Amino acid sequence: GRFDGAIETIRIPQQPSDRIGVFASTPNGLDQSPAGKSGWYIYGAQDKKGLFTVQALKPRALFQLQPQTTITDRSQGLDYINTQHWQNTEQKKGTIETILIDVKNRDKTSPDNILTNVWQVGQQAIVMHLFGGRGGKSGEAPMFGTVAGHFSYGLATVVREPLANELQWDVRYQQVYATNVEGIISGNNSWTAYMGDLRRGWLGTRPVSDVLVMLDVIEDYDFGGIRVSLFQEFNRQLQVINARYRIGDGSGEAIVTPATSCVQDANQALFATVQQVRKTVATQPNIQNWLMTHPNDPTTLRFRRLIVLGDEVEKQLMPLGIVRDDWKSNSDALSGTEIRSRSFRRTSSYKPTENLLAALTSWRTILPRQTQDELSLLFLKNGAKLWILQTNQVGGNNPDIFPIAPTKAFGRWNIPGTSIAVVAVILTRVLGSINLPGTTDSLIAIAALLIYGAIALPIGLSQGFLRYQPWLMNRSNALKLALKLFFLPALLEELIFRVLLLPTLQVATWQMWSVWAIGSLGLFVVYHPLNALTCYKVGNPTFFDRRFLVLTFLLGVTCTVTYAFTSSLLLITFIHWIVVLSWLLRLGGMARLHPSAELIAPSVEGARD
Repeated sequence: GRFDGAIETIRIPQQPSDRIGVFASTPNGLDQSPAGKSGWYIYGAQDKKGLFTVQALKPRALFQLQPQTTITDRSQGLDYINTQHWQNTEQKKGTIETILIDVKNRDKTSPDNILTNVWQVGQQAIVMHLFGGRGGKSGEAPMFGTVAGHFSYGLATVVREPLANELQWDVRYQQVYATNVEGIISGNNSWTAYMGDLRRGWLGTRPVSDVLVMLDVIEDYDFGGIRVSLFQEFNRQLQVINARYRIGDGSGEAIVTPATSCVQDANQALFATVQQVRKTVATQPNIQNWLMTHPNDPTTLRFRRLIVLGDEVEKQLMPLGIVRDDWKSNSDALSGTEIRSRSFRRTSSYKPTENLLAALTSWRTILPRQTQDELSLLFLKNGAKLWILQTNQVGGNNPDIFPIAPTKAFGRWNIPGTSIAVVAVILTRVLGSINLPGTTDSLIAIAALLIYGAIALPIGLSQGFLRYQPWLMNRSNALKLALKLFFLPALLEELIFRVLLLPTLQVATWQMWSVWAIGSLGLFVVYHPLNALTCYKVGNPTFFDRRFLVLTFLLGVTCTVTYAFTSSLLLITFIHWIVVLSWLLRLGGMARLHPSAELIAPSVEGARD
């Protein structure tokens, strides 16, 4: 650990360029690299003359348990993942960043305390690996404002490194990797072989961020002598998929499709892990007996938290509430085998629509950047520590290239002068609102509607704004009106004022969300009199009535709270639709909007349209 041995000469060769003329690494300016301030680990062998020739590099500072930045505030942690994680990537070329987000670490006052009191040899973390694009000479042009990148999982372990005699992270990837020209093999890859190799590693050519997830509920369980390891099960599921990628399920080729890709199938392994751990615990009587006889044991309480986390992970991976058939069995389709018919015949034809529909059911894991960001937020909100290891084309200086951050869909289409990717935000929020509500969500919506009625009806009736006054019309016209009201105003207004204006609670704190909610409510109320002056003039003067605006505000509050707990556009549209339909057809709404028609009041059903 003193590094006071004899000075030796080593050789770091300039590697040949790849097939498109780009060098995977260069020793040019390596001695000036800011990433090497704590030294480099070198891997290689002696040549025939005994000169040590370097084949791979690893920056020591990246793996030391001494983060450059420690974030202990929850809102700052969320903000870092949402906005700062990949900010100014091009300007950070050649640098490394190590960030610890530990919102439970407020009492730790120094890096020494963090090192001594938290990290121990053998401690493990799940790795979420993501790399971005390469700009410059023969660079990769974003397609429709999107830089996809690549996502995979891995496992990091705290080890005592013998040369420096210090604790470090040992990172190993389980690369779910499609057939490629770089020679990367799907399977277990050490950081040095996958990232640091001078000939084919990504250290010098791509920006890379590894998010290490440390959470007590994913550590091993001991149920009275019966051990259950989520790490081992996750590793096993990834190895199964990796093995199938190497042979393309017997086809010899693994390619990428919307529904079967590195990121989709890596998360298929995560889904299968959650399912298998639940099945193991549920089907072993000894474990069930132990849980029942030890209801307050720390292991039992920790396992209950794991069940909650598992539900959230499944909802994240299957946002529409529909579990893909291939994810149920872990055998239907992988990258390269596409989506095949249920007979699994190799002669079955590829169906693009079937593939696309399968991808939409797991749309949150189509793009690598969105997957890493949203899972990072999910784990953080469940109490995880996140250790981020980020490199930006590290090593010697190659002026022909520069790093490009990966993006969500259309993520480079920003509002001019800002970093707000408006199309990506809109797409994510709209897709996030489309899900099949479960029993709990439906009960929340029904309860919210009843509470609204219990408050709004007495106010409206006592103030004389509401009165029981059925509007007579034939059944056909009533159905047409009901259908029209569902789309306008209910669906359109909820889409604008709730879905598009409100961030999800997954990416925002309650305080931040509340600010947006108040703003959207204000706009929702003000919109109605403005609409009466412009597009919907029959609403004048009703939409200026103070009583109407109070009831509108209460409706906005009801839908906003419901959306906060359910994230369902369908449910808030249903609430809005029922309220408007009831007011117009039963509580005097039509008479207020069409006072001239009120003078013609025949009692024969079907007289009014």
